[in-house]
Amino acid sequence: MLVAQRVAPDEAINRISTPIITGLRPNLSASGPGTIYLMALPNKSEETDNIEGAKWTKLIANTMTMGPIGLTGLKNWDAKDLPGMRELAVRLGRESMAVGAALGYKLEPVFGLSAEEFAEANDATLIKAMETLQAHTGEESVTAPIHDDVKGRKSEMNLINGLVAAKGAELDIEVICNAAVTEIDRQINEGEIEMDPSNFGLLKSMVGSIPNRV
Repeated sequence: MLVAQRVAPDEAINRISTPIITGLRPNLSASGPGTIYLMALPNKSEETDNIEGAKWTKLIANTMTMGPIGLTGLKNWDAKDLPGMRELAVRLGRESMAVGAALGYKLEPVFGLSAEEFAEANDATLIKAMETLQAHTGEESVTAPIHDDVKGRKSEMNLINGLVAAKGAELDIEVICNAAVTEIDRQINEGEIEMDPSNFGLLKSMVGSIPNRV
């Protein structure tokens, strides 16, 4: 998880002494009012001036996981093994990275891979990197759109996969997978369909070319 916020130098110590990131006190000697602190929870922090690039990088990871899993109502651990989920996640990530690059963002590492490594890696490598990270979240973790649905709130996937879909359309970049996730999420939000594992089958039928295998 990344927590990102622009803060003034005198605010940073207070922010970093909160229980969320207890014990982390970075060297602020070179900090300025435009500094953004990226906290990889727990126990790690990084300092970067690449604010927009870091935000889009986090968005890439979210489009790959929160997007498709959030349509199913399943725990992350169970949803990852749905036939075709891994392959679709990779396609979502590639679309999101292409849009971010076209927008001129300098992208940070995704699942431990640099932007160049991510772009050049085959699907098997990306799947392995994603699985390694997911293994650390545990078998009971549930993604944000599912929490929203349980609480009777609309999800914010229109600001994640939906943003990729909108920007991709503006830039004439193929974003069929992100657009499909956004449409099914809209249907859930509007009460046209329920959040259910069967939605992943609907998603695959909308995007096509997703193998029916684990």
